[in-house]
Amino acid sequence: MKHVYKMMKRTALLIFTLLAMPGLVLACDTSGYDMNSITDNGDGTFTIQWTALVAGGTTTGVGSTWGFYLNIDATILSISPTSFTSANGTTLNAAINGGNVQWGNPNPSATPPFLDITLEPNDQSFNFTMVVQGIPTEWWGGGQEANLCPGGAGTFLDNYEGEFPCFEPVLIPNQDIVFACPGDVVTLSVTPNYLVEDILWSPGNSTNTSITVTAFSDETYTITGSNPGCSTSTTISISMLPLPYMTPQEEMVEVCEGTPAVLVVNTEFVDVVTWTPTNTSGPVLVVTPPNGPSVYTATGTNSCGSVTVEIEVNTLPFPTITTSNDQVICQGESVQLIANPSGGAVTTWIPDGTVANSITVSPTSTTTYTAVASNFCGAAVEDVVVTVGQYHQHGQPFGMRWRNGALQRPSIGGGQQ
Repeated sequence: MKHVYKMMKRTALLIFTLLAMPGLVLACDTSGYDMNSITDNGDGTFTIQWTALVAGGTTTGVGSTWGFYLNIDATILSISPTSFTSANGTTLNAAINGGNVQWGNPNPSATPPFLDITLEPNDQSFNFTMVVQGIPTEWWGGGQEANLCPGGAGTFLDNYEGEFPCFEPVLIPNQDIVFACPGDVVTLSVTPNYLVEDILWSPGNSTNTSITVTAFSDETYTITGSNPGCSTSTTISISMLPLPYMTPQEEMVEVCEGTPAVLVVNTEFVDVVTWTPTNTSGPVLVVTPPNGPSVYTATGTNSCGSVTVEIEVNTLPFPTITTSNDQVICQGESVQLIANPSGGAVTTWIPDGTVANSITVSPTSTTTYTAVASNFCGAAVEDVVVTVGQYHQHGQPFGMRWRNGALQRPSIGGGQQ
């Protein structure tokens, strides 16, 4: 509607200028208006106080006034008073049509003029109150004299047209900051007051009071509310909340049977860590696992979701070892010593230093060999004594006896072999 009024104004100016061209040497008189005040009623209506000015004979020599008009870029709801009576007793009634009000017929006619400059030398003024719907931004109008020149368009331009002060619109964001998780669908909205006629969101170019967006990153939206006179802006920001993040300090933990395992997860943006199957909380879990492999699951949560990691726990047995019996050999002979470790242990022989499950030895004197079985959980030891016999002077080996027609070596336990 604003552009319609402006086009009417430009058209009127062109017509009045063309009609006044034969008398351009005569300036238009002071007939017109003073806009005294405007009040925002708070409900989309405005009350405007006016004074209509009608030039008398001492002010103008252009011609008498038959009527006058006023245009405003808002809808006129009422005029009070609705009629003016001049000093000569002529009464003009206000006729309202949208944003236009007209008193009498502005065009000169055969009817008596509202103000006859030949009989009424003094200027006359008429105060009136106007109530309009919508936000007015400008006005224009004037009297119509005998030469068809609109009053005030020349020497007194401010009596013919003017602008209203800005009535600043207000936008109130329902939330200044909206916190969202990645992928959340959020609605941003503002509440405009009655002075807002147009809304524009940036980015997005929406013209509604609210928008719905999918949040993936921090973003600030600027919302501009405007009316024909001025505009205002506010902002709403989306602030992203992080997803939980968690890693195991060790993906595989080995402990000895019957001993506790310490399981640790490193967390970022995690509010609570819960372990299964123990149903305990915290980033550190101390648990004595059952023998054999087992899996513990840690779940980290925050307001945006959850993340899980698994830690495998493997229990290792303590080592055990058995060895062959003690041995008796003659000098120069050799014997194989055998160890049987368990629990994945590695056997080391002392004092030989050999790492193997069996060794062949040929000591020159009686020697104790120690088999050490070791693994992650500890060590187990077992001794094997190798006794070295010597020959007697009669050619009989030391420790050997004739029995049943043959040389026999006694067993370590005292029996015969």
